[in-house]
Amino acid sequence: MPMENGITALRLWKTASSASDFRDAIDAHYQACIVAMERAGKKELVKLDNFWRKTFPATLQRRQSENKGNDCWITKEELVQTMQWKLARGKMRPLMNLVRGNDSGTVERISRSALIAAQKGDISNAVTIFSGAELKGVGPATASALLAAYRPDLFPFMADEPTMLVLDESGQNGKLKYNLAEYLVFQRAIIGKCREINVPGEKAKSGTARPLDAEEVGRALWCLNRAEALGLLSQ
Repeated sequence: MPMENGITALRLWKTASSASDFRDAIDAHYQACIVAMERAGKKELVKLDNFWRKTFPATLQRRQSENKGNDCWITKEELVQTMQWKLARGKMRPLMNLVRGNDSGTVERISRSALIAAQKGDISNAVTIFSGAELKGVGPATASALLAAYRPDLFPFMADEPTMLVLDESGQNGKLKYNLAEYLVFQRAIIGKCREINVPGEKAKSGTARPLDAEEVGRALWCLNRAEALGLLSQ
């Protein structure tokens, strides 16, 4: 049974019984949140979000395909745009100068190694490679944004709102530390939710029948939390 209007992120997480509950939340609220946030001063958020959700993943898929599935990498400009999106959609932090200071060759070399680990399903190693000392301004949260564009089935983006909700429900209350341990708890819980709710052949209102992926679960939780904060949820 579809969930009624006005559902909160916490209730979706605790009571949703199907993938369509998450997708319907995205369909109803995600773009509205992005547009409202841009109108409120988050410059170019619509453009940046389109890059991160559509252009960037398609570019990575094409790059991998052109290399017969054996090689993929992320460019410095893609890293910069991802950081711009992350900061515009979340909290502003003094990270842009650090990210822009990275050498292009280093970004491509590190990202190759991280994406190889991601391709193998090595969650911890993929995040650790990206967030190591060689790339300035890149921690586990930014690493998850890069990896979610490459393998959304395995890597949810570590946005504050869904991460805090999931960690709280896992008994890890308190201020986020943005470390690997927290990301792994968050990622495993999201993957567990995907396995719990994916029903073969089920369609959301949009007509989508493919399995719900980890990035979508996190995005649904984010947009419901943000829609509530913006006063956009139906009463």
